[in-house]
Amino acid sequence: MMNTPKSITLHHLMIKNQKMIGIQFTQDKLLQNLIKGLPEPRWSTKYHMVYILNTTKNLGIIFNTFKGVVWINYNKFLSNRPVNTHNEVVDV
Repeated sequence: MMNTPKSITLHHLMIKNQKMIGIQFTQDKLLQNLIKGLPEPRWSTKYHMVYILNTTKNLGIIFNTFKGVVWINYNKFLSNRPVNTHNEVVDV
């Protein structure tokens, strides 16, 4: 039986009007322990993934935590932005 490489997938999430980084992964003790070391990880039952606040610092922490350990798939994170049509546009 071949070992499947471990990976996480990053997503943009909007939770309570705050931008979050969603982290999707298959259950694995190593991944769960690494995720517990991230800043205030929470579980979203709606999205079925862990999330943390979307900041440049937190994104860097994710890459530093998982780099060289698991494959980080951030294609969806780069291409998809949270869609929210009920808010006015804000320049940040």
